[in-house]
Amino acid sequence: MIALYTPVRQDHETLALVLKSHRALEGVARRVYVDDNVCAESSKLLAEEAALDGVEVLPAPEVKFAGSENHRWNRESVRRMEVIRNQGLELFRGHLDFAHLFMVDSD
Repeated sequence: MIALYTPVRQDHETLALVLKSHRALEGVARRVYVDDNVCAESSKLLAEEAALDGVEVLPAPEVKFAGSENHRWNRESVRRMEVIRNQGLELFRGHLDFAHLFMVDSD
């Protein structure tokens, strides 16, 4: 079985398309999203998705983020993604019923 783990900081139009494509994936038994959104509409989409079977939405860990809308990468934003991705690895490390962890971006 496959588990999907996705940090999400996305506009709601793109996120709606991403979620639709994730629902269509075959062999994915569990989907976990980390809500790192600055857009309330995107967080609402994730909350609605969490009502589906096998879907969980986690809050983003508290890590200082100095990025902006222009997708600027600096030490703080790289560190933020490191913490979020490591959270996913730790979450699934103990689940022996999943053969694979598929980490994807939300775009």
